[in-house]
Amino acid sequence: MYKDQPTTRKIIGIAVGTSAIIIYAISYLLVAMVRRRKHSSEKSELTVMLTGRVDSKNWANSHLAPLTQADNVKKILSLLDGQIIEHPKIIPLTVPYWLRFLIGRSPARSICTIVYAITLRPDVIMGYHFFPAALSALIAAKISNAHCIYQMTAGRLEIVGAGLATESSLIPEPNFLSDIAKPVMIKLCGYFDAIIVRGSKTKNYLTENLQMQNVHIIQGSIDVKRFANDVSFDERKYDIAFVGRLVPIKQPEHVLYVIAELVKSKPDLRAVIVGDGPLLGKLKQSARALNIQANVEFAGHIENVETILSQSKVFILTSRSESLSIALAEAMVAGAVPVVSDVGDLSDLVKNGKTGWLIEPGNFCDYGKKALSIIDSFYDYSKYSEAAKQLAIENNSLETITTRWQSALSSFI
Repeated sequence: MYKDQPTTRKIIGIAVGTSAIIIYAISYLLVAMVRRRKHSSEKSELTVMLTGRVDSKNWANSHLAPLTQADNVKKILSLLDGQIIEHPKIIPLTVPYWLRFLIGRSPARSICTIVYAITLRPDVIMGYHFFPAALSALIAAKISNAHCIYQMTAGRLEIVGAGLATESSLIPEPNFLSDIAKPVMIKLCGYFDAIIVRGSKTKNYLTENLQMQNVHIIQGSIDVKRFANDVSFDERKYDIAFVGRLVPIKQPEHVLYVIAELVKSKPDLRAVIVGDGPLLGKLKQSARALNIQANVEFAGHIENVETILSQSKVFILTSRSESLSIALAEAMVAGAVPVVSDVGDLSDLVKNGKTGWLIEPGNFCDYGKKALSIIDSFYDYSKYSEAAKQLAIENNSLETITTRWQSALSSFI
């Protein structure tokens, strides 16, 4: 049930899961009882409150920049953990240290979400990930008569895992607790005014399988100007690049297996792994065990990832679950050709044999074969790289994502 997890983590996971089920049930009773009052339609601009966690400044910029550019957003009240961008529209909100100390960061943020909603009266409250951010946003919105948006940042996994099984959760995979909580979570999703997803497969799953309404596809944005300087095939320093947090769901050890496969045919291969996380030490050990330590550079966390991606020929993702990776879109804009696992919403950008390659998860031989065909061929690289770049710009440019946000929020005015 909790494969390869320490006993302490199992116990904590069961405790968190059980608590979540109780919270879901109470939340459902609460939101079902509160009747929404009619909203005023006199405003032309909205005050939006955000709650959740931010994984990096680059991630924050990707998701907050289009909201700052939207004409129908007056100001953004940010109750986000982590680094956020500075902008005149963004007003940071604080969680008292004493409250975090007493009950923990996430519960404290949830309480503050409700308190700030009552005192500041935002027009829209938006939560990233279902538990606890979006759930607390829903309760706060019901109490304060605001509109509420759920950002399903982890894709279909959030539904399958009932909001408990996300990449940084204490319950990293769906289990019996998720099965119990899932029906209640789905019921709660019906109370959101909008659900934001990253790709078409997730949207189809929600609308066709679960009959959810008001589902919008809005990905993270890319400031294309960061990638303005093209780097030629011969000037690209790295054959292979991976960018992501070094956590189990990303399966970064599989990247090493692909590199080991490639080194058999290309002993001078150069690869870079960008990111940090709990698996870093283990990955370095695995690189030595596979005798590829001379081929792999562990660059750690880098904010300006464009400096790496613009020097890379192939971008690798071996995740077991993804929504639509912003790192993937950035890599494509930078000219790196994607060779990625065929999971989640990645196929929205990676068109097999046109903008890159989708690989069956775990097929390291196929990963190596497709990557090598690009690394060793200027013609193949150029063909895929240009097509990938154009599609990513069309789909993820700041202007495109800003327009999508303006459209989604216009229904609240």
